[in-house]
Amino acid sequence: MTAARPMHGPLEDEVSERFAGAGGDPVAAARAFVESIAARSQRVVTEHEGARTVWRRWGDRGGVPLVLLHGGHGSWSHWIRNVEPLAAGRTVWAVDMPGYGESDELAVPVTPPAMALALSAGIRQLLGADAAIDLAGFSFGSVVAGHWAHAEPRQVRRLVLVGAAGLGLPRVARGSMMSWRRIVDARERRALHRHNLATLMLHDAARIDDLAIHLQTVNSAAARVRSRDLSLGDSLARLLPGIAAPVTGIWGAEDVTARPDLPARGRLLRQARPQAGFCTIVDAGHWVQYEDPDAFHHALLGYLPDPAAPT
Repeated sequence: MTAARPMHGPLEDEVSERFAGAGGDPVAAARAFVESIAARSQRVVTEHEGARTVWRRWGDRGGVPLVLLHGGHGSWSHWIRNVEPLAAGRTVWAVDMPGYGESDELAVPVTPPAMALALSAGIRQLLGADAAIDLAGFSFGSVVAGHWAHAEPRQVRRLVLVGAAGLGLPRVARGSMMSWRRIVDARERRALHRHNLATLMLHDAARIDDLAIHLQTVNSAAARVRSRDLSLGDSLARLLPGIAAPVTGIWGAEDVTARPDLPARGRLLRQARPQAGFCTIVDAGHWVQYEDPDAFHHALLGYLPDPAAPT
């Protein structure tokens, strides 16, 4: 299935209003926008083996909630264009995974199974021992989500892989990411983050806005987990046949991490899971849920059952 890109939406309007209210300061406008979305959530902290994990909830619709896992060098804000639209119809939880954003690092060595264990324990604290969830993971978060679904078949009702890593498929070399850590000048640092967004995350240069640059700046600085090494290899692919939950994959059609053979991702999913879904969104890159949120929501909600349906 292929989804097309819609036109300008209400979130862009809110960003524009925040920009005007910040007196033309792009950093202040982006920060205000992030704070406004966060302020409309409920912030909850769980603890597992001494490490705190920070969750945010939008909506309170009952039924099966949707849990969102961000990518490497990310936080809950990888889903900033998605949480409120999705919460119009269901309860949405977005988490800072261990070692990212506001969450503590794990005391044990960082692996996707260890992160999945901490997150599944957190959901039990939040929702109860018998709660079921729909689970979506982006990029490195898809690897963690796969381990979670594999380890907790009664907890994960549906699994959505967004721009998934861990499939062990060939990847062509992309442009070089540039280091920003030793750069003192704020403008130069913003330019490097813009370059990195264009290299890896977004296909359309017009979508590399002040909000995207701000999120990349803040999230990269807060990340304490080296996800790249954990994302390589085929750890997710090896788990797929043993995952009980139905699985679907969503990719941007221009996702550089899926080159040179995006359709191979769909073939791999269906070889492991013949009923798996596979959707590509035209003119969108790796961070597809940010670059084209409306098409992403259409694809995601078209796959997920009604949250009130029996598990």
